[in-house]
Amino acid sequence: MISRRGFLASSLVLPAAASASPGPRLLAQAYVFTQEFSRRKISLADGIDEMFATVHDAGFRGMELMSQFFAADVRERTIASARKHSVAVPITYSGGAMHTTEGAAKAIPSIVALAEAAAAAGTIAINHNPDPIGRAKTDDELSLQAANLNRLGEALKKSGKELFVHHHNPEMAGGAREWRHILTHTDPALVSLCIDTHWIFRGDQEVMPIVREAGRRIKSIHLRNSVGKVWSESLGEGDIDYRPLSAYLKQEQLTPFLVVELAYESGTPHTRPLGENLRLGREYAERVFGVRA
Repeated sequence: MISRRGFLASSLVLPAAASASPGPRLLAQAYVFTQEFSRRKISLADGIDEMFATVHDAGFRGMELMSQFFAADVRERTIASARKHSVAVPITYSGGAMHTTEGAAKAIPSIVALAEAAAAAGTIAINHNPDPIGRAKTDDELSLQAANLNRLGEALKKSGKELFVHHHNPEMAGGAREWRHILTHTDPALVSLCIDTHWIFRGDQEVMPIVREAGRRIKSIHLRNSVGKVWSESLGEGDIDYRPLSAYLKQEQLTPFLVVELAYESGTPHTRPLGENLRLGREYAERVFGVRA
């Protein structure tokens, strides 16, 4: 598995090698907090310390953040609060266009700069989702995207970081055409994969065939569930049976990051505080996958 790089030289001592296994493997994703802050009409800056406190109290010792948490106006607050609550941030998520020359010329240096800024919070991997464009990308656009993902992976590798490529529903369309193009046209030495199980489900694909195709390139898995196709309040039993995935990871001796990514949509229940939902999701993931946060 992947270790964490130095975490502010604080009381969190993280191994330096990016291929070692110690460190938090079970993470919480920050997206649901941005929804929560919006719902409560508080700013990101004002919510950062509450977020880290809530995640720590829910039993997590690691998070995947998003690029906005390392914007210039909140970066120091993010780093200080992560240290204060002893929560490492091994992964930071970012979008960016990779299917055009102009887009990649902006996105690649921006993402490399993000990785450098987030390193102070323990980030050793960028989880990148190439921007969708509202239609299927052409063969030429996919070829350029793959080449630019390799360029991004190489640039991150030079600074000791890794690149994971995430997906949503568009990459699953047409028999997972875009996702499979990324899989087969990028260099495994430069580009690893983040599998998002519920977007596979939403994209009318089967989870396990996609997982088996990705195989040892899987470095991270986003975990969410739904009941009746509506996102659940917490991670638990639902439309996706996570036991076959757990069995496969054990069989293949794969130890990716497991990221509990809660989110709200129309119809999602709101019966418990977010911290309790995170705790319940952590406990479910620990039971099913046999890991500890």
